[in-house]
Amino acid sequence: MQPPEVRALLTAAEQARAERAQDRAVQLCMEALQLVGDDERTGRSIRLLRGLALIEMEDFEAGAGELRELLPVLEGREQLEGLIGLGRASMWMELTDEPIALAERSVELAERLDDREMRGPALALLSQAHGQRGQEGDLDRAVQIGDQALEVWVTDTRATDLAAHLSLHALNHYWAGGYARAAELGHQGGDGASGGLALAALGRHEEAMEVFDSSIAQQREADSTVGTAYALNCSTAALRDLLDLPEARRRNGEANELFGGIGFDSGVMQGEIDLLYTDLLDDAVASDLAGGGPGDHQSPLPQAEVTNDLGELPQHAVAGEDGPRQDHGLGLEEIHRRAPVG
Repeated sequence: MQPPEVRALLTAAEQARAERAQDRAVQLCMEALQLVGDDERTGRSIRLLRGLALIEMEDFEAGAGELRELLPVLEGREQLEGLIGLGRASMWMELTDEPIALAERSVELAERLDDREMRGPALALLSQAHGQRGQEGDLDRAVQIGDQALEVWVTDTRATDLAAHLSLHALNHYWAGGYARAAELGHQGGDGASGGLALAALGRHEEAMEVFDSSIAQQREADSTVGTAYALNCSTAALRDLLDLPEARRRNGEANELFGGIGFDSGVMQGEIDLLYTDLLDDAVASDLAGGGPGDHQSPLPQAEVTNDLGELPQHAVAGEDGPRQDHGLGLEEIHRRAPVG
């Protein structure tokens, strides 16, 4: 039986995590670990909570290291929590194949345990892992499995996990050209970045900029480096469509600084690609002004190779079922393969 002081610390840590005060949760876990003595089972539970909190505060390597050590000795629901947590961390660490293996183990374990509440989150991780990898057939699988996760999700459970899945699943539908569905999912998940991309693709730029700016403000308030940089990068898609190129450059530059600070090289690389795209668009505008009109020159804009690992497609890269974007010849699978969602 847990000592009262340990139980109180764990309750406070769980509450802090629920309130997204992960740094506080980690500190409380450290204090609880000093009091458990030889109670290995309680110690494992505390370390699991600490590892999950570290991942949620975007210290992916530390959280993943904690969970890797724990997984061989975890059982039941705790093992399932550890698998899903490690899978999420490995996605952001850009390990590509490991998240799929962990997600498949999570789905199998949820079925074996008949854990209805965890089936949705396990399937969500598998969908997200396929969406990240971007090999042939992965996009279709990501959409199908992600939809299945939403179908089996137990109502009024794991709201934070559900919001994260809605956000990332919006990107799957966006990549597939289902812009209206992507906008709906982004709105449901409270994610203006993913939803804004879809709104921009539908030509609803004013609305897109409103949700982009709201998302950036929310992510700053939450002190999320990844979320802020992602929203900044995504917003530049609409800014380029609107030819507000100085602001697009500024936002990509800030996003690169944020991603660089946490060592997320893929985010930096895609920010640089966005900046290159903006430079090319700037040249095209200058050529139009000098030469008379938009029909007087060959567009220098790159085709579908210029994409964003974090979900951003270039202007006019893909003809979606809902929107006006034009197709430059590469199929969706090839576009997705070249720039998997990160």
